[in-house]
Amino acid sequence: LVTDIEQEHKMCYDIEQLLNQRWEPYTERRRDWLKTPKETGYEALHSTYLTPSGNWLEVQIRSQRMEEIAEQGVAAHWKYKGISPEISGIEKWLARARESLEKKDAASLEFFDNFQPGNLISVIYVFTPKGEMRMLPKGATALDFAYYIHSQLGNRALAAKINEKLMLLSTTLRGGDQVEIITTEKNQVKIEWLKNITTSKARVMILDTLRKNGLDPIQKGKNILNERLSGFGITPNARLMNKLLASYNISSREELYGRIGAGIEDLSTLQEVLIKGTPSRKFITWIPSPDWKRRKDFNSFHFAPCCHPTPDDKLTGFIDRITSDLYIHSVTCSRIQALKRLHKNDNAMVNVVWKKQYTSSSLVRLTLRGSDRLGIIYDITRTISLILCVNIHSFYLVTHDNIFDASLEVYVQNHNDLNNLVEQLKMIKGMDTVKKA
Repeated sequence: LVTDIEQEHKMCYDIEQLLNQRWEPYTERRRDWLKTPKETGYEALHSTYLTPSGNWLEVQIRSQRMEEIAEQGVAAHWKYKGISPEISGIEKWLARARESLEKKDAASLEFFDNFQPGNLISVIYVFTPKGEMRMLPKGATALDFAYYIHSQLGNRALAAKINEKLMLLSTTLRGGDQVEIITTEKNQVKIEWLKNITTSKARVMILDTLRKNGLDPIQKGKNILNERLSGFGITPNARLMNKLLASYNISSREELYGRIGAGIEDLSTLQEVLIKGTPSRKFITWIPSPDWKRRKDFNSFHFAPCCHPTPDDKLTGFIDRITSDLYIHSVTCSRIQALKRLHKNDNAMVNVVWKKQYTSSSLVRLTLRGSDRLGIIYDITRTISLILCVNIHSFYLVTHDNIFDASLEVYVQNHNDLNNLVEQLKMIKGMDTVKKA
């Protein structure tokens, strides 16, 4: 191992010269990371050569020191710079990460769930009573420090002496603090301790000890939440849990249960969260102008299948005197032009106008079940979009044994619109049940 940096670089350049004499170098692809190392500390000399066989060969010239930096990144770079506290902490974190990937147990998953990139940057350095330096994430408490040293020290912790002053275990540490943990012979772990720690290591150790003692805050929190939801007549499901996680800004169910079980989250806002709908969405809808809908000489209206008109087209309507239904066409439709000539004197033509309206609506999910038949999807979407003028966000339908199950999400403005939609869907031929999910 060459320790003199200048001599090390000289050897790399000498090796490059020997290669230049043997093969033809491609100078445009040469990279000298010795003179200008990368931000990570990476150093090497990259040269590309044309071999006698006609192939391009890239050669990376670096020493053993450079190889370690290339493999371990900034950690090895700091190590060679003589900065030992940081490298010690990062090496331990990398070792913990490798161990977690190999084990793949619950504690390992929680380790990654609670990892934040800033944890490797926002750190503080504190000292043991013997003057040994320890690195902790910024915001760590005296209890975090105890579990950082050893699980038994944390489990038996009673209080802390910080800079010779008696302090609570929940005290947040500052850089340069000297910390001594006062212990007893008995295990002191309590569910409430989960409020007083910030590191995943301490959290995993506390949860593990509580489970061994028959005090599982996750199960306790789950029971509390289920009981509260039952009081509202609600059964937990995946959709509801995702809503709760988003509302409480929590990444996993286990963390939510644990925070509830530890009393960190008291669910005082649960009712507000449950009744809070999906954020409203503003969009343009089209509604029939009341002028022509007031007419009493037709039963219902339909968009004609011949020209497939849309509400923003210029429209006209024709009343079929046999069915007494109004069929809406685009004014450019060839069929409506022929009908105008045939019925110009019998008041069968209707001037149809739809007007644009800006609405603010909420997303609602419905589940449908009924007898499968030809045209059922058309009847459902026609009822929602054309007759009731409701916007569909998503629609999913499957069939089995002549039965269909469907789920759809629609935007409605109020409860009256929702109730009207449900009643209209129930009137569709073959429809059995329509429920709000």
